Amino acid sequence: MINLNLFVLVVFVPLTHSCKCLPKSFHEAYCQSDFVISGKVATGMRMSVGNIYLQDFVLETHKVFFQKSEIFKEGQTTVVLTPRALDLCSADLIKNKHYLLGGSIKRNTVYVTSCGLIKEWSLLPKHLKKAMRKGKLSCACMVTGCNSEICSRDIGGLFQPDQCQLGTSRACYEQNGVCTLNNGTCEWTKLSKKKVLTCLNKAVNFNER
Repeated sequence: MINLNLFVLVVFVPLTHSCKCLPKSFHEAYCQSDFVISGKVATGMRMSVGNIYLQDFVLETHKVFFQKSEIFKEGQTTVVLTPRALDLCSADLIKNKHYLLGGSIKRNTVYVTSCGLIKEWSLLPKHLKKAMRKGKLSCACMVTGCNSEICSRDIGGLFQPDQCQLGTSRACYEQNGVCTLNNGTCEWTKLSKKKVLTCLNKAVNFNER
């Protein structure tokens, strides 16, 4: 009887696993990736040959923003791997949809997970698309949080020259600006202070409900 209980425990422990990702800003997810591209999912998910824990799909690359290895070529297709199960952080992508994707490259094999950079292209703010196309989103800069909504005298103020500051409502800054490097100093550009304040006020009012 004791052995049976032990056996049941061993079988069911893996089933209780769930995907857990550390919170990241868009800037962090972008800069921590081995590649960032935009493209269309050309096939549905298929079981990966040789690994029962992975599945793959074919991605048609539209634009390469950067890559650490020459894997992606614009106008061509690439096979991308992701875990098979959602509780293992599988990327839940839909065939024929256009995404911005960032992930890892290991031994010339491309991987994406739900913890990486996955955004529907049509839902991305225009200023972020423009900044990526022009190479304005600087990975030489760090995006940092703070302990209150407005942490300095000016919105978008600085902790250090290599940092752009975020309030506790991270989305309010990245929805309305881009962290760029200008003359050796990192700062939010294209940032509408009015829009950020409106966004912060809405976040505060929502949290107080």
